[in-house]
Amino acid sequence: MVIPPSKLKPVLSTPERIVDAHASQAENISADYTMRDPNVFPSNYEVDIPLIEERLRNFNARVTGDHDGKDPPNDILQWLIEESASTGNPDQISSRSIAHRLLLLNFNSVPPLSMTLSSTIFDLYSAPGAENYIEALRKECDELHLLDFTIHESMRYSEFGYLAFPRRVNAPGGFEIGGVKVPKGVHMEIPMHNIHMDPDFYSEPTRFNPFRFAGPAAPDAESRALP
Repeated sequence: MVIPPSKLKPVLSTPERIVDAHASQAENISADYTMRDPNVFPSNYEVDIPLIEERLRNFNARVTGDHDGKDPPNDILQWLIEESASTGNPDQISSRSIAHRLLLLNFNSVPPLSMTLSSTIFDLYSAPGAENYIEALRKECDELHLLDFTIHESMRYSEFGYLAFPRRVNAPGGFEIGGVKVPKGVHMEIPMHNIHMDPDFYSEPTRFNPFRFAGPAAPDAESRALP
């Protein structure tokens, strides 16, 4: 079932016991072929755990005051260690538990990030007048506002797929949206591609405009792109 944009907010604000996030293809890949594969995690543990154990030693040294005075790293691994330690549960701060969380995060975040950056580069260099956009991006390297606008536009122009926000109805009695009763088990999504290419939402939607979202006076200054 395709959800109209006007009904997106009520669907996303519905409790998970009624409608939950569900992407059947990603679920099959992550659960059946990767996350449960006994050959995947152990091989990654061999690489990750030594690094994590070193970080844990440094973290414990800072807690006890026996450290070199350097600031801790500011990265996802350090955040995981600090959050795990804040629970007060020794099992949560084990190197294996942290490695497991790190691998889960990598699995879900690395592919979209690499796809977004690749699409941004391809779209930027293929746009008319690309040299002007690139020069402007180089000049603002210290702030990166224009780069942020360019990435947003690339995510609109070269989105990951045609649909977004997958949801599945869980409630035994179904779920009502806009006067339509949706039975249990139905899969719902938003027509992301159609929205991104709709002239009612974006002027000249089929043209890649790197600075489309730049400045309060820009026609599309308010970001309406769906992730």
